[in-house]
Amino acid sequence: MHRVRGILVRLAPRARALTAIAASGAATLLAAIQPSPARAADNFYFNATAPAGGNGSQSRPWNSLSIANALDLDAGDHVYLQGKFNVPVGLSLTSQDAGTAKNPVVITSYGKSPATINAGDSFGLKATNVGGIDVSNLRVVGSGHADGGGSSHDASGLYSNQNDGIGFYADQGVKQNHIRIDKVYVAGFGQNGITIHGENGKSGFNDVRITNSVAEYNQRAGVNADGDFKGSGKSAHTNVYVGNVRANNNTGRPNRPNENNTGSGIILGQVNGATIENSVAYANGTACASTQGGAVGIWAWDANKVVIQNNESYKNGTAGDHDGGGFDLDGGVTNSVMQNNYSHDNDGAGYLLAQFGGAKPFGKNIVRNNVSENDGRKNGYGGIHAFGRIGDTEVSNNTVIMNPADKSQLRADGEAPAAVKFRDGSTKNITFKDNLFVITDANGKSTIDPDMVDLSGAAGARFDGNAFWHLSDSGKKFLDLAIDSDADASADGAGDATAAGKRLSTLAAYLLNSADDHDSKMIEPNPVKLKEGPGKVVSKVGDDVGGPADVSVVSITAIPEPTTASLVALGVAAALGSRRRRHRP
Repeated sequence: MHRVRGILVRLAPRARALTAIAASGAATLLAAIQPSPARAADNFYFNATAPAGGNGSQSRPWNSLSIANALDLDAGDHVYLQGKFNVPVGLSLTSQDAGTAKNPVVITSYGKSPATINAGDSFGLKATNVGGIDVSNLRVVGSGHADGGGSSHDASGLYSNQNDGIGFYADQGVKQNHIRIDKVYVAGFGQNGITIHGENGKSGFNDVRITNSVAEYNQRAGVNADGDFKGSGKSAHTNVYVGNVRANNNTGRPNRPNENNTGSGIILGQVNGATIENSVAYANGTACASTQGGAVGIWAWDANKVVIQNNESYKNGTAGDHDGGGFDLDGGVTNSVMQNNYSHDNDGAGYLLAQFGGAKPFGKNIVRNNVSENDGRKNGYGGIHAFGRIGDTEVSNNTVIMNPADKSQLRADGEAPAAVKFRDGSTKNITFKDNLFVITDANGKSTIDPDMVDLSGAAGARFDGNAFWHLSDSGKKFLDLAIDSDADASADGAGDATAAGKRLSTLAAYLLNSADDHDSKMIEPNPVKLKEGPGKVVSKVGDDVGGPADVSVVSITAIPEPTTASLVALGVAAALGSRRRRHRP
């Protein structure tokens, strides 16, 4: 496409356009569209309620996004939107609309409120083989959302919309550079709320940031990145950052037993170098009944050098026998870390380490300074749970509190949940060091009490310096398990049997006494960033939980609804991570 003094002429394909122009005898117009020197960046304005006949200026904006799709955007151009655009087809960008990292093409709102793209059964924004794009301050809704005219779905609950909300796609064998998605609200799409997708070898994107956003009520995932599993070498996408994102109620695609892993909150695959932090995932996966695998709140698979830290993941679920957990390193992940996270009240595992058939080797990963409380509510999962052949992984300085589960929520084999659970006999080279494991009893007719450790006969695991506590109506009991090479109850907290089942802040008694020094080999967590909810921030974590005296604060800006999920406990999680039972020589 090309812009000619306010007249829009489509040049894709260019030869066809030129032939048509020549045939019309418009020689002067043909001359006008010849290559010209570089121009200054332009601003284009769109207002959904503006009268017809605009020219794209702020005083006379256009009123239709179909005009935006005809623009040939160049580096530094800005497209400003205002109002609610009800569109049959969403906003589309191609390789002709590329910007640069220094001078990106910007798609954003102007006025007092974020603009809305009501895409119906279409995509909201689709960018193909193009980089140098910044998208911000927008609401993008599909027909599965109330703003899109109500939840449009079939009898099984599957949305009529079968598209992504905001999608960046690459298939030309190269990396597109610089993608920014900030302060967006994306909901009601049958696929992903936000997706970064590559096909054809290493096609993909470099330098991607998804921040301060909400992705909810989508059916495949809230935020997703993936690429060519066989051809990308875990590097379809590089330098990916996801921060201050809320992903919730992305339910999964119902009545699809052969579809794998639908309904996750935040999922990164085929990435090399990524961080997910200061984010929240909850109530995802609850409609996924796949026999192939389920959803997880926040996870990575077939990836290298991923850091998942300072997040909260809770009440994620499954309608079947698989997953529904808090966090996960899965299928071929290497050189990656899950740290300072808080997982609670999930159907599946708190922290899953999994290796599926056909995946690349899994290993050199670390799970440290995390908390799992009351996970494994269905299907007998563990607070820390491993499946498949796991290589060279460290699990250290974590706290797991596992409570009884409802018998009606177990799998057919009747497996109980456990603080540590291996689901198969494959070799698992996992070192468990300086962790605190707590199980509680209920002895109820409708519940099943958790196991402490269930290794399913797997070889390779090593336990060193862990503390195992069993709480029941009769009090607390320290378990000196034979599997642990250094399990010593002395110098641990006083214990509090009445704390069973309460929030983590009430379990301070199970920390080390303040007189206990830190193990010099421990890696201290970074300062935690917290937000309790709209207008409520936390500036201090009490010394009674061994937390830092001062905690930095960051707002999670959601457009237009800010998150209401509490991250207070995240501070507790990181504080616990710094005061684990120390290793005694």
